Amino acid sequence: FFVDAKRAEDIADGIIKEKLDIMWEPQGSELNHVSKLSDKSLKLIEKSGCSRLTFGVESGSKRILNLVNKNISPRQVLGLNKKLAQYKMIANYNFMCGFPTETLYDLKETVNLSLKLSEQNKNATVSNILVYTPYPKTDLFPLALKQGFIQPQALEGWINYNTDTVNLPWISKERKKLL
Repeated sequence: FFVDAKRAEDIADGIIKEKLDIMWEPQGSELNHVSKLSDKSLKLIEKSGCSRLTFGVESGSKRILNLVNKNISPRQVLGLNKKLAQYKMIANYNFMCGFPTETLYDLKETVNLSLKLSEQNKNATVSNILVYTPYPKTDLFPLALKQGFIQPQALEGWINYNTDTVNLPWISKERKKLL
């Protein structure tokens, strides 16, 4: 939604000019794009009824962020969160854990970042930290295979394909309980 800041502003301005009494939220806001918005733009977007911005941060570990090609840093996340603390809009952050090669230190960095966001901004929320699930054609799928993941061989095998039923060989039983 925010790739073209002018377009986002025009939409917000149109909502205001048409006196539409709505609450809205763009799905999956890109942190890098929202970070570039001016205070004037953010005020306009908030005034138009935007109630929540949701970001897929994925990890608090710079190493894991690089692994998943996120092109953001924990410092950028904290910077945007601080900026958004001035507004009534909810800043919602999504995280994941259980990535191939993820260490306990990486996981702690994720938890620490999620806690800092809530401490820094009373309007910040952190969704449940979800467990990574490998899917074909994604960037990490070859690494998951290299780490011992065995994908279902038939279409029926994908039916119950979720973090409770999938065997992620790089996650021990103890780590799975922790996650």
